[in-house]
Amino acid sequence: MKLYEKKIATFSLLNKAMQNNDYSYDIYFRMAVIEKYLQGDNSIWDLYLKMQSRRAKQIKYIPEYMIQNKDNFIKLIDSIKNNGYNKDYPLIVNKDYLIIDGAHRMACCLYFNINEVWIYLDHEYAEFVPSDYSKKWFEDNELNDCIILADIQKKRVGEKIKCIKEKK
Repeated sequence: MKLYEKKIATFSLLNKAMQNNDYSYDIYFRMAVIEKYLQGDNSIWDLYLKMQSRRAKQIKYIPEYMIQNKDNFIKLIDSIKNNGYNKDYPLIVNKDYLIIDGAHRMACCLYFNINEVWIYLDHEYAEFVPSDYSKKWFEDNELNDCIILADIQKKRVGEKIKCIKEKK
C-alpha cells in the first residue's frame, strides 16, 4: 500500500539520507564515477565493480545483475545528462528518508544539479533499514581509493549547499 509519492529537494533528501554521519557515503563515490566516466576515464569501472562486489558479498538480497551493472549505470548517466530526471522512476525511501532503491539516480541528480526528485514510500518499506554504506564501511572494506574520490565529491556538494544557503 502506497503511503506517499512526492517531490522533495535533492539536497534535503541527501541530508536526511546521510543521517548526520555519511550513512549513504556511496552516493558520493557514485558521483565520482559519473565524473570520471564523463571525462573518459574508463579505469574507474574497476574500482566501481570492486565496491559493488564487496556489497554483494555482504548483502545476499542484491541480485547479481545489479552488481555487474556498469552498462545500466552508463545508460542512466547518459539519460539523465541528456533528458533530466524522469519522475516515473522515484527513489524508494523508508519512513526516515533513507534511500532503499535509487542511489545511482540520486548520485546523477546531485552531479547534474537537478534540484528536485520524486520519492516513494509504501507500507512494505516504511520500517526497512538499508545497509550502512558510510565512510567507515569503505574503510572497513579497504576501499581507500573510493574514499579519496568520494571526499572530493562530498566537498563539492558541501560547497553547492553553502551557495544555496547564501542565496536565501
